[in-house]
Amino acid sequence: MWFQILGAVIVVVAIGIYIVFLFRGKKVGKAEASLLGMMILVGFGMMLLDRITEFKVLGIGTIKAATAQASVDAGTIQALKTRVENQSATVDAVAAQAKNAAGLSNKAASQINAADQKLADLNATLSAAKVTLERLQKDADFGNVIQQAQNDDRGAFDKLSLIANDQSSPMRNGLTPLRTLSRMLTAKGFTKLTSNSLGQLTSSLTSYPSVL
Repeated sequence: MWFQILGAVIVVVAIGIYIVFLFRGKKVGKAEASLLGMMILVGFGMMLLDRITEFKVLGIGTIKAATAQASVDAGTIQALKTRVENQSATVDAVAAQAKNAAGLSNKAASQINAADQKLADLNATLSAAKVTLERLQKDADFGNVIQQAQNDDRGAFDKLSLIANDQSSPMRNGLTPLRTLSRMLTAKGFTKLTSNSLGQLTSSLTSYPSVL
C-alpha cells in the first residue's frame, strides 16, 4: 500500500513541477520533459503495480510484475495441491482396501490353518479307529476259531495249532492257544485227532508245561 502512495506522490510532484514551469512562462526543455515524463511514468507504474503484469521498455526488454507472477504461481500451486489432495484420497482409499484385503487374507489363512488342523486330527482319529477295528476284528476272528475248535472243527483246530507254534502271534499273550488245545483234549472230539496232530500236541505241551 505504501508503494502505491509513494507512486501517487511522485506523479503529483511531477505534475506540480510542470505547472510551475507553465505559470512562470518558462519553456520546458527536452531534459526536463524527459525527467518529468519518467517521474509520471514511474509514479503511475508504482500506483498500478499490482495490476500491471508486463511493462515493456524500448531498448531494454519486458519486465513482468512479480505480483502477477506470484498470483500465477499461487494458482499453479493451488492446482497442484488440489491434485495431490485428490491423489492422496485415492492413495488412502487404496491403502484402506489393501489393509482390508490383508485382513481378509490373514483371516482366510487362519481359517485354512484351523481346517488343516481339524483335518489332521480327523485323519489321526480315523487311523486310530481303523487300528482299533482291525484289532477287534482279529479278536473276533480268533474267538470264532476257538469256538469252532471247541465244536470239533478240524480246520479251526489246525489254525489254533499254527497259532500255538507262531512265536510272533500277538494272540499268545492274551489267550494261550496251548491251554485251549489242552481243554480240547479233555473235552469231546479227542478221537477225531490224527496221529500227526497228537504228535504236535505232545510236542507243544512238552515245550510249554506251565500252561496246563
